[in-house]
Amino acid sequence: MIKSILVILVILFSSNVMILDSYQTHISAPIITSDQFSYKAGEDIIISGWVNYNDEPTSDVLLRVTATNPNGIKIFDEYTISNTNGEFSISIPIPVDEQTGNYFLQVISQCREIHRQVCTHQYESLSISVEGVPNQNTIPEWIKNNVKWWADGIIDDKQFVGGIEFLINQGILVVPPTAISDDQSDEIPDWIKNNGKWWAEGIISDDEFLNNIQFLIANGILSVSSVLDSELQTFAGKFNDADFVHRVSGTASIEFTPDRGGTLHFDENFETTHGPDLHVYLATDTSANDFVSVGQIESFGGEQSYSISSDVDLEKYDNVLIWCEAFSMLFGHAELK
Repeated sequence: MIKSILVILVILFSSNVMILDSYQTHISAPIITSDQFSYKAGEDIIISGWVNYNDEPTSDVLLRVTATNPNGIKIFDEYTISNTNGEFSISIPIPVDEQTGNYFLQVISQCREIHRQVCTHQYESLSISVEGVPNQNTIPEWIKNNVKWWADGIIDDKQFVGGIEFLINQGILVVPPTAISDDQSDEIPDWIKNNGKWWAEGIISDDEFLNNIQFLIANGILSVSSVLDSELQTFAGKFNDADFVHRVSGTASIEFTPDRGGTLHFDENFETTHGPDLHVYLATDTSANDFVSVGQIESFGGEQSYSISSDVDLEKYDNVLIWCEAFSMLFGHAELK
């Protein structure tokens, strides 16, 4: 009887040792070899590599591949298997309208078929940057705001033409050189404002608006000769937080001509901590001892624009500040370059 019990114990001990040995030994680890870390929205992220088992590539390893967007939302969760050479490759589609930023990817080993009940799930992670793809044929929203302000009499003709200058310089509005004449009038007829207002309100399309502007230029109704001859200045900078409480993100940019002024534009990624009485300043530094106010902030987030008069020296006032006037406090700034 005692001998039988000893035999059973030896068998059980041997089985446990075998299982423990399998658990410790049969560990397959994915190794990512992809060397591209930046993609454009609309492209497929390609993740490739091999599976390491005892310092050798191993086949038939089930791998789980996941991808999480900058908001922490999982957008991809699929499986692949290492091939006969121990290698793997998988494509992760990123839609054009998907959020830009850093994506977190993981490749998790589920181990070979014969070991999946006893193995440890090894993994490797990777961070991929996804950038947006600008549509060169799309009119920026701040141009539409400019046209609306012009139609409502908030900004003058020079600032309106400054927006047309931007469209020409960006290739969005194409003007034949033969259509530009020094004999064109500097006066813009009032009825053009109706056309601009219809476009700003969505009554007519972008194409109709551009075609109408092109027609006006070609027929000498709208003068752009001085626009094309003037020097366009462009400035841009990314926002930085003032501290861990007062935070601002996004990009500020300016299109400016000394004779016509320009527009300060915040992109769609702009976001600031909420606060009372926030204003937008152009300043010499972050202390706001010497600044030009361009207005109270329109929104705590999203695309927006502000008119800049032609007498502002942007070489001097090269910092954009988000400033709380109620408490004389900086929320964030962007240095223009």
